[in-house]
Amino acid sequence: MIPTESLNRFSSILKPLGLSEYEIRVFLTLVTKGPSNYRVLGKESNVPIGKIYQVLSALEAKGFVEVIQEKPKIYRAVDPKRALRRRLKQLEDDFFELERQIKEELPALQLQYSLKHEVIQGVVSEISVGSNSFAESIKENLSKALDEVLISTSKFDAKLFEEDSFKRLLERGVSIRVMCSDFDENSKVVLDRLVDMGVYMRALEGLADRYYVVDNKCASAFISTFGQDISLQIHGSALCRILREQFEEMWKKARAISLKTNYLK
Repeated sequence: MIPTESLNRFSSILKPLGLSEYEIRVFLTLVTKGPSNYRVLGKESNVPIGKIYQVLSALEAKGFVEVIQEKPKIYRAVDPKRALRRRLKQLEDDFFELERQIKEELPALQLQYSLKHEVIQGVVSEISVGSNSFAESIKENLSKALDEVLISTSKFDAKLFEEDSFKRLLERGVSIRVMCSDFDENSKVVLDRLVDMGVYMRALEGLADRYYVVDNKCASAFISTFGQDISLQIHGSALCRILREQFEEMWKKARAISLKTNYLK
């Protein structure tokens, strides 16, 4: 049996590595007693015999135990230094993967929370249907920008991106960033002029979201449904912050759009 003092001592470093009490008992038994079969391990570690295979399988997956004989199966503890280092690397990889998933899914989750818990902190000031009706609203929102305009669109369309409006914003020192997946042939000349004026533009394949964010205070979000384009103008909303965070993440992945020759670097 494992002395209580040893069990308590080593549990303090093994539990944070994701080992259960049963797994700790079995691993320490193998460390102190040497290679053993499952019956001996169950008896020496005081782990129920019905649980022992499940515990050993988990320890194998975590890199603490290895099989040195198949029939009958004999198990051996992996060298503690090697096992602990490998487990730390596993946890580090899991952490970075989890962090990536959180960054990817958090904006949508946060938006759902905001909507359901009424913490959106903003007002839908206008709902428009069709490009002609919401073009003027967007132009008006852009004219109020003081610091920054962020635009995400699946396809760059010169009719939606007013060149004169952008020029006035740039003259006032407003930063403009546009991210798109594609652009039509008629927009190439306008695109060249915008990039030349100082509009930052990047391309990202598969971009589906369409929205404008102005100074984190106003968002124009587009919804395509039933064959119609619907635009929501939302002022003073937490949605702006969520969209901005999403934009920044996608911006890092996007490619620069160059001038006049090859549009996509």
